[in-house]
Amino acid sequence: IYLPFQTLLVYHHLKFVLENAQQLRIMEDMHDSTHSCPERKDKHGQVVLGHFDTVLIKENGASRPTVMEITHFILVGYRVGRVQLLLEIPKQAVKCIFPGQIIPGHLAYFEWYSAYTMPN
Repeated sequence: IYLPFQTLLVYHHLKFVLENAQQLRIMEDMHDSTHSCPERKDKHGQVVLGHFDTVLIKENGASRPTVMEITHFILVGYRVGRVQLLLEIPKQAVKCIFPGQIIPGHLAYFEWYSAYTMPN
């Protein structure tokens, strides 16, 4: 596989806005963020533990969950994952890798948890 770049922009903290999150015009924009910080040492040589957020991710083609699904704790079409890496592909490489497509400015790599099952 040929990748037309040698470096990636990697982030430890990403803030984002979900505009009109419920699309009902009854809710303000939601501001949120996610973290992906590996373990490191501070300037005194002390270990600073890593911090990787756990997030709820909508799978491709999933519809918005109904009130009944949320009430019964069944989130159809959603999975839980831990953010491992937040990155951005250089703009010049995006055109080569994804010709004619619009992709988000930032991408994430997740560690998937087991899919939801029916509660007992």
